Amino acid sequence: MYRVMVVDDEPSAQQHICSIIEKKCPEYQVVARAENGEEALARVDEVLPDIVITDVRMPRMDGIGLVSRLHKAHPEIVTVIVSGYQDFEYAKGAIQSGVSDYLLKPLNPSDLHALLERLAGVLGGIQHRCRTELMRAMCSRSRPRGNLSVERYFPAQRYYAVIIRKNGLPKRFTRQTGFEIFSTKEEAVMVYGRDEMEALTLYPADLLAGRSFAEAARQLYEADLGQNPYHYVTAVMHPEPFQIADFPGVVKRLYRQLDERIVIGKSRFIDGTEADWHTEPSAKEKEQRELVEYMIRGENTGGMLAEAEKLFDLWAAAGHNQIYIENQIRYLLHLMKRNHDFSEVYGSYTFLVDEALYYVSSMEELKLEMLALLKMLAPAAPGSEGDDTEQLFEAILSYLHGNMDQPLTISTICGKFSVSQTTLSRWFRKYKNISFNNYLTEIRIQKARQILQQNPGAFIKDVAERVGYGDQFYFSRIFRSVVGLSPSEFVQKTG
Repeated sequence: MYRVMVVDDEPSAQQHICSIIEKKCPEYQVVARAENGEEALARVDEVLPDIVITDVRMPRMDGIGLVSRLHKAHPEIVTVIVSGYQDFEYAKGAIQSGVSDYLLKPLNPSDLHALLERLAGVLGGIQHRCRTELMRAMCSRSRPRGNLSVERYFPAQRYYAVIIRKNGLPKRFTRQTGFEIFSTKEEAVMVYGRDEMEALTLYPADLLAGRSFAEAARQLYEADLGQNPYHYVTAVMHPEPFQIADFPGVVKRLYRQLDERIVIGKSRFIDGTEADWHTEPSAKEKEQRELVEYMIRGENTGGMLAEAEKLFDLWAAAGHNQIYIENQIRYLLHLMKRNHDFSEVYGSYTFLVDEALYYVSSMEELKLEMLALLKMLAPAAPGSEGDDTEQLFEAILSYLHGNMDQPLTISTICGKFSVSQTTLSRWFRKYKNISFNNYLTEIRIQKARQILQQNPGAFIKDVAERVGYGDQFYFSRIFRSVVGLSPSEFVQKTG
């Protein structure tokens, strides 16, 4: 329901507009009336209208002045000028002040109805952009633009929230990270993701229709779980309803729990009622790590790799979370670098570890990747990639372009071309200055743009499937994050 303020100093003209809206425009509700621009401005922050319909000539402040002030202070409010024929030239000047449209007196009910029907799409887009801006601000704990009201764009009395993440935590050191995503206008809930592997869902309580939120959240979790066999999924829900003003605090708790609960390779649904969860290293783990450190200091590459493999197996059996595993790996690599500085040849290991943790789907896979990295960085095995590296990389690129309708992952590509993730990640940074995931996303969206331009009548679901996305809404989120427009908006703009 869009909120309307009607501004006119003639009571009969004011009532005429309100009656038309009440009888013919069910998507709109008149929430306030005013007799001049000053009175309207004084009430804007109180009633929070989506659209202001104002007469031109009024005492104290006319419609032109009102529109100009609203455009500067509240650019998200749509304004409509109503003028007599004799004021038509005067009213056209309002366009420079930011007015969205104008109507002539005597006001024809069908003209107002047609205008409001047309503006409904504009208002829907504005509301979505404002909700998106507020969602980003609340998730990042930053201040939104001055006059944006959270209560205006998130009007439900109570909300629930769940965060669902595929694979590991977002990359924290790699320069080019994933694409931030948001829900589309068509979705009833708001979704935010720091990258394309994540969905933080803000769920209005009145959409549950008798179900418990735990049931709805588990359904979302299981849908993600079934999408790709190469992903593990972690879901953390906030078990109690909350008001929108409390959302930033809820988000902070959800992210903290997610950071603590992700266990590489294990899908988990966490209902938010569990106590903080930590595992301490066993005496056997500590002893094994000391042995690996001893091998590193002694530059015993063969012994170090054998003992590191045992250490990874102990970590996997203990079920440590990702942050613990990550800190342990970084410590060992830091120790290797102090003992033998490999940065001149291989650069920083930080990015390689970051991407490996992002992509791997099991501890066994991470073990193989890290053993390959340790071997590559060890002083006894500087090695060379050989002359055919670029040729192999081009073959991989060709395969990605020719098979993007398939559920491609870095694991499947590495398996097909017999190359480690560590090496492939390094090749993408070296030759493309981008991560594997971002490159795959970009070529898929570029292909989708070509399809939509050549076939503007194509169903979005069909386009999504042709470029490797099984979920239409997920595809639309990714498309918007890359292009800046939804698929349907892109068709309208380029058609």
